[in-house]
Amino acid sequence: MESYDQSRRRATVQPLIMQKVMGKPPTPHAVMTDVPVMFQRFEVDGVEKEYIPILKTGDVVLLVCSERAMDQSLNGAMAFPDSRRRHSLTDAVVVGVITS
Repeated sequence: MESYDQSRRRATVQPLIMQKVMGKPPTPHAVMTDVPVMFQRFEVDGVEKEYIPILKTGDVVLLVCSERAMDQSLNGAMAFPDSRRRHSLTDAVVVGVITS
């Protein structure tokens, strides 16, 4: 991970898995910006608590891609995807740290 804005829960991530096009050598993916970071909400001792991750530059994070474009639903509203995108890195979410 390259950077993290904890107040907005958005990260800048360089995917570590390279892409390969037939007949060409593997190349890195472009750096991804403004990637949403998942948080958790738990009840602890009868009190609801929100746990926001602390991510650091250099952390290896797990990205999960949504099945469909999620631009229109990130605000919490039901929406029909306005794109035909499927399983795209554009729709990735950071779900946790694998190693630091």
